[in-house]
Amino acid sequence: MADGPYAALCAYTCAYGFCPPEICTCTRASTTKVDQPVTKNAQGASKVGEDYGLCDWACPRGECPSDLCVCTGSDCPTKERPKSFAAVTRAQVTRFFQGELGQNCVRRGYCANQDDPADSACPHGQVKIGWDRYGCKGNRAASVCCSANTLLSKATCKWRGGSGGPRPDCNGQCHEGETTVLRSSWGGEPSESGTKQCGRGVKALCCADPQYTVVAKSCRWTSW
Repeated sequence: MADGPYAALCAYTCAYGFCPPEICTCTRASTTKVDQPVTKNAQGASKVGEDYGLCDWACPRGECPSDLCVCTGSDCPTKERPKSFAAVTRAQVTRFFQGELGQNCVRRGYCANQDDPADSACPHGQVKIGWDRYGCKGNRAASVCCSANTLLSKATCKWRGGSGGPRPDCNGQCHEGETTVLRSSWGGEPSESGTKQCGRGVKALCCADPQYTVVAKSCRWTSW
């Protein structure tokens, strides 16, 4: 792994055992992969400065991003790397998925009339997925707002944890396949346990993760 323009190339070469420490960081060792066949007539060189042999190693093996490497020889790979890929940083990817999965959702800091769409609406660029009682009275509560690019659906969201008595003990835990959006001692709607304030513990606002099934299918136990 590496930050910057060489991130993808380091990920490729390190997976096959070539991981120069001056530019790449090896995150785990494996003995299960072997080198791809070497192309006999292809040589690579860096376009953008010292790469500690990355292009020279990768281009003969079929991975030669044209924005980073110059390839010479009749067997050079022709596939070009997407032009926008080099501009994507680890932080940008993290922020993107945080937005998709509700990790940057916020509870608005005032008691809005939940019967009034205008008063309880979220700011421009955000969508409302529920509300938290937040100590508010009557039909007022604090709206919970998420980035407009979120994959979460309000129809799948629910406050979990705590039921019974005026001050219930709460242990809000999201179920398998759900993502935790927010925690609160009050909770709100949609709910499985009402909006009474917890005597101890907190409730959790949970929403179904639409990517869970796809991601889980690729997971498996290994021998190392």
